[in-house]
Amino acid sequence: MTSQKILVIGAGELGFQVLRALVAHPRRPATIAVLMRPGSIDSSSPSKQKQKAALQQLGIDLVPGDIVEDHERTLASIFANYDTVVGCTGFVSGTGVQLKITRAALVAEIPRFIPWQFGVDYDAIGRGSPQDLFDEQLDVRDLLRSQAQTHWAIVSTGMFTSFLFEPSFGVVDLENARVNALGSLENQVTITTAQDIGLITAEIVLGDEDLFNCRPIFIGGDTISYGELAQLIERLTGNPITRNVLTMEKMQDALASDPQNGLLKYQAVFGQGHGVAWELAGTWNQQRGIQAETAEEWARKNWAGSLNPGSFGRAHRLFYAQDPFSRPMAVHINHAQFPGDVQAIRALFLGYAASLGIDLTFQSFEEELDSIPGKYATTEGGALLIARNSDPLNSHDDAPSNVIKLGLPDFNATPPVTIGCVALRRSSDGWCEMKRLYVLPEARGLQLGDKLVEAIIDQAKSLGYRGIRLDTLPDMLAARRLYLKYGFVETTPYYDTPLKGTIFLACDFTREL
Repeated sequence: MTSQKILVIGAGELGFQVLRALVAHPRRPATIAVLMRPGSIDSSSPSKQKQKAALQQLGIDLVPGDIVEDHERTLASIFANYDTVVGCTGFVSGTGVQLKITRAALVAEIPRFIPWQFGVDYDAIGRGSPQDLFDEQLDVRDLLRSQAQTHWAIVSTGMFTSFLFEPSFGVVDLENARVNALGSLENQVTITTAQDIGLITAEIVLGDEDLFNCRPIFIGGDTISYGELAQLIERLTGNPITRNVLTMEKMQDALASDPQNGLLKYQAVFGQGHGVAWELAGTWNQQRGIQAETAEEWARKNWAGSLNPGSFGRAHRLFYAQDPFSRPMAVHINHAQFPGDVQAIRALFLGYAASLGIDLTFQSFEEELDSIPGKYATTEGGALLIARNSDPLNSHDDAPSNVIKLGLPDFNATPPVTIGCVALRRSSDGWCEMKRLYVLPEARGLQLGDKLVEAIIDQAKSLGYRGIRLDTLPDMLAARRLYLKYGFVETTPYYDTPLKGTIFLACDFTREL
């Protein structure tokens, strides 16, 4: 069946990502709603008001309900209005809440249900683990398996990527240049970002396959051992990292001294080394060519230094791209100049085409290469922006004194190297289309893609367009993450394409974001 009315429980870190991905999906259902506490909906808190406005802007219905305080029958009466319910509120709700939600879902006889089971393989871990909260997850599975009315799917994601790097978790200790391995350096953990979980969950709910066949679905962005994690941090920092092993004996002794410490319980579970990692090649997303964010990609993006836009006007931007543990590199984003930049743009366009792995003949790609700037010319209502490292940084008073080298090509080279591009061209009805967003692989992880998208949106606005459209493919997960971040939502196809599954997105400037 195709979901037409979906209720997401909770709009926290994961719930919001699931909601955004559902809204942006090509098969967006007629109704997307979120269950929130009445106090959150009616709150005068600026942060709650901002959250409420963001949800309403996405066209999401706000449904009052309290999974902790409301009776099971009350929740069931709410759930009965939807054909699919997705639980996105975790252990923070307290003991017994996940079972209550599951019982309410079964009483409501909803056709499809995804419980809050985003995480480890609870079946493999089994009962009586150091983290007693996990036993309730097994109770939920037992309850679901005991009936046949409601079809369910469990999305096993591994650990949230951010949690692995969270200092309070105690594995990555940058301050002391140390990695604390749980159990052994060879033990592995599977990780997935909240944003990728949202995108993949939306595909599971709304995609072509019927995946509600009452079994876990394993996904993942990366599977990494603690030894490999230490090597990764050494590679990024250029500094030696101490390997410290927290043996099971050490963790059990610590837990015995502080039996209510939830953090120690999690450490002990992951230290046991089973049910917390799986081969990426066997994951649902990888088998369908959907690549999620790796540990290294996350680290480069989230540990990057601040990006400071320069005050060079709408058409010219300077910012300092900071590799997480290296020296800054000044990057300019400018209008391309013709004919001088033609060869650099041609090389980037060819790199873009190669990265897709598809035949672009239907887009007259060869003709586009031969006629640069073509429809991207300013005289045609277009724009073609390129990013390149700066000439000597000391030409700017506030520039740092050193330039980072990210690898090949040599970003200290003279003349500067062109490392990214983005274009727009006139479409119809006052709209324009974003095309050819591309960053060299060697320059990724510095949020340059974000800056190029910001720059081309500014260009579109300055040219008076009412909005900007684009198309992307289902397996281009990183691109879809980026577009969602800047307010793009799914729209109807605006041209015919032979590529099955093409996703059309739009950002309407006339709507207040």
